[in-house]
Amino acid sequence: MSKEINWRFAPHLLPMFAEIFAYNWFGEKIKTKASLLHHTLLNFDWTNLHMKDKKNYYIIVTYMKKQFGVKTAIGNDLSLITMTAVLKVIYQAFTVLQTMDK
Repeated sequence: MSKEINWRFAPHLLPMFAEIFAYNWFGEKIKTKASLLHHTLLNFDWTNLHMKDKKNYYIIVTYMKKQFGVKTAIGNDLSLITMTAVLKVIYQAFTVLQTMDK
């Protein structure tokens, strides 16, 4: 590896990270809102509903047990935890390459 840094990629770096961050942030928001909605549905006073409404309520609560979120093509969740894990692996690979150069 050469010591010179080719800065031609730099203008593309910030928009790329911003796009990745946006997808991960919105994925995290979807997971948070779905969890909040599930807890709100569980705390709802459903005992005073009519029988038809109770059945519909049960269907909704059963459906909300499912995990919601944005997934990648290979099935990984897009969230801020995933993004930090990926950035950690990238930094570790970079430091390994830097130590091999010395």
